[in-house]
Amino acid sequence: MLAMENRTGGIGPQVSAIAREFNNSANASQQYENRINNRDAFSRFFFGSDRQAATELANLTALNQARISEIENLMNTTALDADTRSMMDEELQLLQQNVAFDQQLSTQAKQDRGLFGWFG
Repeated sequence: MLAMENRTGGIGPQVSAIAREFNNSANASQQYENRINNRDAFSRFFFGSDRQAATELANLTALNQARISEIENLMNTTALDADTRSMMDEELQLLQQNVAFDQQLSTQAKQDRGLFGWFG
């Protein structure tokens, strides 16, 4: 999406700015995913998943979903050539898949309460 700045007519700078926000959030998302996935078995069994990381990941996915919607709105309000629209649609589809994966991981992690989590 960053490379689209000069191809998307009047919305190029806006799309690139949103893409930069996605890139910035990708690093944070990866850190939260790692915290969730790398929690040791002992902690996971007794205390559940890292619910703080799951909550932060859920917050990021909500922001990223809003960013996707913003790009879609920009695309719908601008006349784009077929090649550019096709490339942007493909990129948005990949972003949607990443957001869906993160949402699923976050939801599962929040539900993993561990042995002691069920008592509290």
